[in-house]
Amino acid sequence: MKSIVTTGIFKYMFMFKRDMPFKTITIKKSAYDLLKKHKKKNESFTELFERTFEEPTVDIMQFAGAWSDMSDEEFKEVKKRMKYIRENFGVGG
Repeated sequence: MKSIVTTGIFKYMFMFKRDMPFKTITIKKSAYDLLKKHKKKNESFTELFERTFEEPTVDIMQFAGAWSDMSDEEFKEVKKRMKYIRENFGVGG
């Protein structure tokens, strides 16, 4: 199934293949050239977009125990610096 919708300068083509919707967008040649420049060999533009714009996932547990070997003196210094950053730059609540 295929349908084409045009709104302003954008043209969308909806294709349904194996329950996977596709959209076709119109972009300037300069934008296409920039995308192509960053695309890896044998990588689709979909893969390029997903690689470029995916939200980073961080498992907070990877940091568990990271400071376990820190001395009390080092810990006090870290707390002092964190307080300075919060008070002077409005970071970290």
